[in-house]
Amino acid sequence: MPLLMQKGVVGPKGEQGIKRLAGKGITIGNRTYQYEIKVKSKVYGDRRIYGNYDEKLRKYLFDYFDKGFH
Repeated sequence: MPLLMQKGVVGPKGEQGIKRLAGKGITIGNRTYQYEIKVKSKVYGDRRIYGNYDEKLRKYLFDYFDKGFH
Protein backbone atom coordinates (compact mmCIF):
# COMPACT_ATOMS: atom_id res chain seq x y z
CA MET A 1 0.00 0.00 0.00
CA PRO A 2 1.49 3.38 -0.99
CA LEU A 3 2.40 6.03 1.59
CA LEU A 4 0.36 9.20 1.08
CA MET A 5 2.11 12.48 1.94
CA GLN A 6 1.43 16.06 0.92
CA LYS A 7 4.04 18.33 2.55
CA GLY A 8 7.69 19.17 2.86
CA VAL A 9 9.15 20.06 -0.57
CA VAL A 10 12.90 20.62 -0.09
CA GLY A 11 16.06 21.51 -1.97
CA PRO A 12 18.64 19.02 -3.29
CA LYS A 13 21.06 19.03 -0.31
CA GLY A 14 21.07 19.08 3.48
CA GLU A 15 17.33 18.87 4.11
CA GLN A 16 14.72 16.20 4.78
CA GLY A 17 11.41 16.16 2.90
CA ILE A 18 10.04 15.71 -0.64
CA LYS A 19 12.51 16.38 -3.46
CA ARG A 20 11.89 16.46 -7.24
CA LEU A 21 14.51 14.29 -8.95
CA ALA A 22 16.55 15.75 -11.80
CA GLY A 23 16.03 14.85 -15.45
CA LYS A 24 13.79 11.87 -16.10
CA GLY A 25 14.01 10.74 -12.47
CA ILE A 26 15.28 7.35 -11.33
CA THR A 27 14.25 3.98 -12.74
CA ILE A 28 13.98 1.12 -10.26
CA GLY A 29 12.87 -2.16 -11.76
CA ASN A 30 10.22 -1.31 -14.36
CA ARG A 31 9.09 1.99 -12.76
CA THR A 32 10.47 5.50 -13.07
CA TYR A 33 10.15 7.75 -10.04
CA GLN A 34 10.08 11.55 -10.18
CA TYR A 35 10.12 12.31 -6.42
CA GLU A 36 11.84 11.09 -3.30
CA ILE A 37 11.42 11.66 0.40
CA LYS A 38 14.85 12.16 1.91
CA VAL A 39 15.19 10.55 5.33
CA LYS A 40 18.37 10.70 7.40
CA SER A 41 18.69 8.81 10.65
CA LYS A 42 21.56 8.04 13.02
CA VAL A 43 20.14 4.53 13.37
CA TYR A 44 19.20 3.70 9.74
CA GLY A 45 21.46 6.06 7.78
CA ASP A 46 20.57 7.67 4.47
CA ARG A 47 17.23 6.34 3.19
CA ARG A 48 14.83 7.31 0.42
CA ILE A 49 11.16 6.71 -0.26
CA TYR A 50 10.39 7.02 -3.98
CA GLY A 51 7.12 7.98 -5.64
CA ASN A 52 5.29 10.11 -8.16
CA TYR A 53 2.65 12.83 -8.20
CA ASP A 54 -0.83 11.54 -9.07
CA GLU A 55 -2.68 14.19 -11.11
CA LYS A 56 -6.06 12.52 -10.58
CA LEU A 57 -5.73 12.43 -6.77
CA ARG A 58 -3.64 15.63 -6.66
CA LYS A 59 -1.32 13.95 -4.16
CA TYR A 60 2.15 12.43 -3.99
CA LEU A 61 2.11 8.61 -3.84
CA PHE A 62 5.23 6.88 -2.52
CA ASP A 63 5.61 3.11 -2.81
CA TYR A 64 9.33 2.20 -2.83
CA PHE A 65 11.72 2.37 0.14
CA ASP A 66 15.50 1.86 -0.13
CA LYS A 67 18.94 3.30 0.62
CA GLY A 68 19.82 6.57 -1.06
CA PHE A 69 21.32 6.07 -4.56
CA HIS A 70 24.30 8.45 -4.83
